[in-house]
Amino acid sequence: MLFTYNHSVELSSADWGVFKINDNIESKSGEKTYLIKSIFKNDFYLVLVTDLRRVWFEELRGIAIITRAKEIETGLDTTDELQLPNLLTLLSDLLKDQKQDSTYNAELFNLKTSINLGLASLRWLFSCEMISLSQETENLGINVLDGQSVLYQHFILPMMHVMLEYRERVNILETMIKDKENEVSEVLELLDKAKSSNYDIIHPIDHPVRIFSDPKTRLFFKNATVKSISWPLMDQDVNQLADLDSSFFSTKRIQSPSVPSNTQANSSIDVGQTSILDTDDLAAWELVESSQSTLQCETSDIKMDSEFKEIDLSERELEKREQLKVMIKKDGMKRRKKKVW
Repeated sequence: MLFTYNHSVELSSADWGVFKINDNIESKSGEKTYLIKSIFKNDFYLVLVTDLRRVWFEELRGIAIITRAKEIETGLDTTDELQLPNLLTLLSDLLKDQKQDSTYNAELFNLKTSINLGLASLRWLFSCEMISLSQETENLGINVLDGQSVLYQHFILPMMHVMLEYRERVNILETMIKDKENEVSEVLELLDKAKSSNYDIIHPIDHPVRIFSDPKTRLFFKNATVKSISWPLMDQDVNQLADLDSSFFSTKRIQSPSVPSNTQANSSIDVGQTSILDTDDLAAWELVESSQSTLQCETSDIKMDSEFKEIDLSERELEKREQLKVMIKKDGMKRRKKKVW
């Protein structure tokens, strides 16, 4: 049986099916695995069978199909040629999945199949001949393929393409996994530097706090935060903060709480060395207001959003703050000297 290039093109779109075929009718122990691909058209069919060592092939067209049907007594009326497409449709079902009663021999592969159609049954015999070897097809022209070429074109080469495609997909997945690992490592490093590994347990704030829209209160809150993070507040300071109300932010003059003098210097939240909780000097607070314009360029870009992002104080801000502390301290000392005199 000659297998041409045109046959190869026709069968290139067909899928391989796996069949367990018994080569010994008297014993069920002789089952072997075969790969079968087939294509059925309106007036012909092609069947290709292989055990990955040898290749069998059958081509049957038109009148030859009707003649075959009469010879094997299919059980169907095949006298009318108009029934040929219907017969080929039924035959295509025979090779879609595993069927029973299939036999073969080495030189002439006779594949006997049957299918139950209800009241009747369809029987068919696929007589596949072995494709000629390469040395037997050398003089037949380049359009004729031998068994080795058929296996290469229809099994080996497609299998290699599939393996390369899967290998490429695996490489892409490995690259994606490495990228994700690098991203996770970077996030862990940032969390370790920021020491904010418990961020996931902090609930987000639904609405922004209004006090941060006022520059004075924002400056107060920022300095209080710096002081509270620098060292823990004492119990007395906590009580003082609890006594503060909204009138503190609406008046320029701050009433001094009754706190012993020996604890005010160590336990109050201040701007510099002078406490912003216990000062009753209007001039000192006005000096803080006048210095607000100096710090406005630094404080304006600090935006407290609903998630309380961490504020990184630059060296310039710290230097400005130290200068402000010295100015307030000197002014306070001068005013105390005037009161003494």
